[in-house]
Amino acid sequence: MKVMIGHSTLLCRRLTAGVFLVGLAVTTQAESVAHDVEPTRVTTDSAAYCDELATQLASEDREGKDMPGEARVLATEGQRMCRDGLVRPGIYRLRRALQILHGDP
Repeated sequence: MKVMIGHSTLLCRRLTAGVFLVGLAVTTQAESVAHDVEPTRVTTDSAAYCDELATQLASEDREGKDMPGEARVLATEGQRMCRDGLVRPGIYRLRRALQILHGDP
C-alpha cells in the first residue's frame, strides 16, 4: 500500500524543517554572542545625560589633562546649549569634546 503525499504537503514539511533549523542556528549564535559582549548601555537625549557628560569633562580637566582649544570651546558650547534646553546639539558637542580629549579623530 502506497500513501500519496501531495507536493504542497511535502514542500510545507521541508520549509518548516528549514525554518526550524535556521531559527535554531540564529538562537544559538545569539546566545554565544550574548555571553561574549558587555551589555549595551542605553543613553537618552536628556538633561541628565548632558550633566553626566559635563561631569566627565570636568573630571578629566581636574586630572590635569591638557584640553585642546577646540575641545574646550565644544565643551563650553555644549554645556550652554544643554542649560538652554538644546539637549541634542549640546550632547553632540560634549561627546565630540570628549572624543578630541581622548585623541579620537
